[in-house]
Amino acid sequence: MYVIKGGIGTRHSPSYRMNRPAGLENPVLLILRSYAEYTVGGKDYVMEPGYAMVITPRVPYSYHNPGGE
Repeated sequence: MYVIKGGIGTRHSPSYRMNRPAGLENPVLLILRSYAEYTVGGKDYVMEPGYAMVITPRVPYSYHNPGGE
């Protein structure tokens, strides 16, 4: 097992957009603390706070919060 430190307390600016067209080499755990729009593996999702998302390795994804923080 290995642990990669993430940004659990991170807040993004209103114009922030994450885009990983080739995904990452590791699984990604996203803990959703605000409304956001996601595209994962070519499918679109609108997610609300209180959910978590696990993205498998090398799956393209992007996300942003159109309403700000």
